[in-house]
Amino acid sequence: MQELNKLYAKRQMACMKLEAAESKLLRQAVKAWSSRQGKNARKIRTTDEERQEMVEAAPREPYRKFLQDLVPDDKLPQHRPYLSGLFGKKVDTIEYCKASHTFRTMMHFSST
Repeated sequence: MQELNKLYAKRQMACMKLEAAESKLLRQAVKAWSSRQGKNARKIRTTDEERQEMVEAAPREPYRKFLQDLVPDDKLPQHRPYLSGLFGKKVDTIEYCKASHTFRTMMHFSST
């Protein structure tokens, strides 16, 4: 039972770290998108039909490529995975969390 509790705690930490990194990435992308649209774009009132057209025009398929265009690789959420984050090379947090054993195990059990 103690082993299960430890595994659950590790999974929770991995999920929280992944969620925090993805949220940070999305905040950076929205900020970059807003600055590209210009400050005047926020002041223009649009109708529901115009908003729907803008949503439909937004790229869907190349999602990762679109994010890379907005947020360069050196601005992606990164962390140092070893020794409490004090030493070692920084790695991409999102890729690290998705590739971690704990997260893969969790995804395996949740899909069954």
